[in-house]
Amino acid sequence: MALNPVYVLSSDDPLLKNDKAREIVEQARRELPEAAFMLFTHSDFASTRGANLAALENELIDQGLFGGDRLIKIYLKDLDATAVEVLNLIARRWRPGVCIIIDLPRLNSAFIKEKPLPFKEEPKLKLETRKKHALAFIKGIGGSVEILYTPEGTELLNFIAARCQRYGFTLDRQAANYLAMACEGNLISIDQSLQIMQMTQKQGTIITVAEVDRFFSQDARFTGFEFTEALLNGESLRALNVLDAFCNGPGSSLSSALALLLGRLDGALSAVREGKGVNLSAPAERTRFMLSHGIKTPRAQQAVLKALNAMPVTLLNFLTLSLSKAAKDFSSFNHEHAYLTLQQMAVSMSNFQAMELEGR
Repeated sequence: MALNPVYVLSSDDPLLKNDKAREIVEQARRELPEAAFMLFTHSDFASTRGANLAALENELIDQGLFGGDRLIKIYLKDLDATAVEVLNLIARRWRPGVCIIIDLPRLNSAFIKEKPLPFKEEPKLKLETRKKHALAFIKGIGGSVEILYTPEGTELLNFIAARCQRYGFTLDRQAANYLAMACEGNLISIDQSLQIMQMTQKQGTIITVAEVDRFFSQDARFTGFEFTEALLNGESLRALNVLDAFCNGPGSSLSSALALLLGRLDGALSAVREGKGVNLSAPAERTRFMLSHGIKTPRAQQAVLKALNAMPVTLLNFLTLSLSKAAKDFSSFNHEHAYLTLQQMAVSMSNFQAMELEGR
């Protein structure tokens, strides 16, 4: 299949986007072996007066005899006004010898139904219309727009089977089901668990549900969900150990690990904040409340209930503010600062004076 000029990859799951982007990069390296790799993030386009597109536009200008092939990856935090300007620039300036991968959060499915359009300037249209047209302009130059949905049910089990094949072993169906439930369907957690299993298994091994259960029963095996549980239980040292092992262990990606930790912690702290004003004495009401916040496992539910009853409001406010700071750093690709903020949150569970530190 011929290389597209532009690929817009849209998903809430970073693993799916990374896998797809890796396939595209491998193909681009074969077809454009001399291409220079360029990376842009949303912050590179930040400006007080519209998007700052000068650097990207410079790379899209034909370099003539000086080696003009480019492989460009662009991370955008949303399909907003800045993203529209970036997409429009690409549609207007794209040239042969350039392959562009654009990483976006999951788009509304209506956006990908837009038919290809030739580029034209249309500054007076409403932003929502300009968003749709910007994607249509990308299609108009031969680009593609794809939404990658997180697999569920049978599709998730098939994903696990394919992943196991990549790593050289097999999970029986019961074991795959167990793994999916233990990781609550999170693909990053599933993949990291499989990579660790790969290190301890011979090629061609068929792993049973009993072996997967033993894997998760070992204290050293973390899926990332334990961090929130330890934090809400006031287990400072365990929270720090989980954070270190999950983010810095073999096969770990700091970006992927932080994405899981921040998302999981946000749901739990939201439940604690809202739960303080809700009567959860009835089991049915308690279950409904927990599931509405995505809190499914008994251990996670117990940790939230403990925090509801025992966590001081001052500490809850501190954790909420810290999480906001960490999320902001993460969205700006300042992963080290986000990691340090999570460390400070963990330390604060046993030493309230740590709340006074900046974590910088």
